[in-house]
Amino acid sequence: MVGLIRAPGSKALGYLCETGDGKIVRENDTGTCQHLGEVFKIDPGPKGKLTLNWCKKCMGLVCPKCATKPCIKFIDEQEKLQRKIESQSWL
Repeated sequence: MVGLIRAPGSKALGYLCETGDGKIVRENDTGTCQHLGEVFKIDPGPKGKLTLNWCKKCMGLVCPKCATKPCIKFIDEQEKLQRKIESQSWL
């Protein structure tokens, strides 16, 4: 079983707790990528050093997949798509 718990007062950080047979199997911190809108695990790097990726343009937390890509915020893309849908005539 996998459960996500949102950190108090934070949209971008949370906690993942995987359980099996009534016991905790694995625990991870999580983040929400501001570019893709996906939840991802935040794993400690080598020697337990935590490395987070931040977009320098939007100053948002991003997943490792987006760390080297240009800034395209998930919410902005959703708003563009919504405007496009609303502007089309369906009749």
